Amino acid sequence: MVILFSLLNLIFPPAQDCYLEPGVLDPHTSHDLKNISFEVSADTGISISESQQLLSCIPNSRYSQNRNQSETSLASPQVSPIKTESLYSKMNKSLVDPYRISQGGKFYQEHLAIFQAVEQEFGVDPFVITAIIGAESNYGRFTGSHIIKSALATVIANTPPETPMPFYDKNNKKRRSRKQYFIDQLKSLVTISLNTGYDMHTLKGSWDGGIGLAQFMPESYQAYAVSPKNDYPDLFKPEDAIFSIANYLSVRGKWQPGPIASLVTPAQEVIDVMADKASIPFDTIVGHYTDTTKLNHTLTNNHIPSELYQFTQSNSSSVYWLTYPNFDAIRSYNPRPHYAINIHILTEAIKDHVRNHSA
Repeated sequence: MVILFSLLNLIFPPAQDCYLEPGVLDPHTSHDLKNISFEVSADTGISISESQQLLSCIPNSRYSQNRNQSETSLASPQVSPIKTESLYSKMNKSLVDPYRISQGGKFYQEHLAIFQAVEQEFGVDPFVITAIIGAESNYGRFTGSHIIKSALATVIANTPPETPMPFYDKNNKKRRSRKQYFIDQLKSLVTISLNTGYDMHTLKGSWDGGIGLAQFMPESYQAYAVSPKNDYPDLFKPEDAIFSIANYLSVRGKWQPGPIASLVTPAQEVIDVMADKASIPFDTIVGHYTDTTKLNHTLTNNHIPSELYQFTQSNSSSVYWLTYPNFDAIRSYNPRPHYAINIHILTEAIKDHVRNHSA
């Protein structure tokens, strides 16, 4: 009988032996996944066996011939910080285009009652939320086609421990390596799957783990996703995505009524002070908060600027933006300055579109 079972196992190997297949990530063969399974067990109370089963036999999407190129490059060991200036124009062209502006106006009008409720509860500019959803998922038209569990495990497997995050999120006091960041996302994904209706084995999103219209990372889902109606927030539904982004910007971004940024034309002496710097603190420029003559800009309503940013355009000339605390609120969502400033530009463009096309 023993011999018979042995022969059957050779012909029909047990499901758990899938970790022996090439291109498969599993706690049996991955030190990272093994440690994650122990931590998940300790955090959630499920057994180590159950935890390892949840993380077993994950396809390493880097081995797939049809893998997404951005996933491959960003999961590569050779990741280096990207200069903010070089990305401003590229994002501006792809994000602030007539189609995305008009669709943003349509999305805002379709969900006007929700936006009004959110603005009353959280005080966040609804057009900023609209612009973020437009940037993250093209208003829900593309929320990602990757199995998130596989995407996260792939990045973890192909990222050296010492690799830093490309951009430092100053709102996060706990500065993590890139690898640790994605390990934490995978742990959160398991917890979400255990506590909500999301199935981590089939849940699809972006190459790096973004979920739904808001493209929340799993940690952000746990901390900031809210729903006015559902037992658990469904970020694939516009209402929950809108409420969740508003909650995120309010709680984590510390959003306050006021401006985001102003386009300015600095005097040459200010330009000389900046030289090739991406940004400098506002008080470094003028010496006194009320002295704005060197920026050809007038402060209103006593809102105090934070920094002056310099972005390089496609023709190599520079544009200068004076930013306020709400700029940093948007950066809490995505720390890249070129992202935040283009969200502001798209926000204003959608506002103008709605004003000009309202009945």
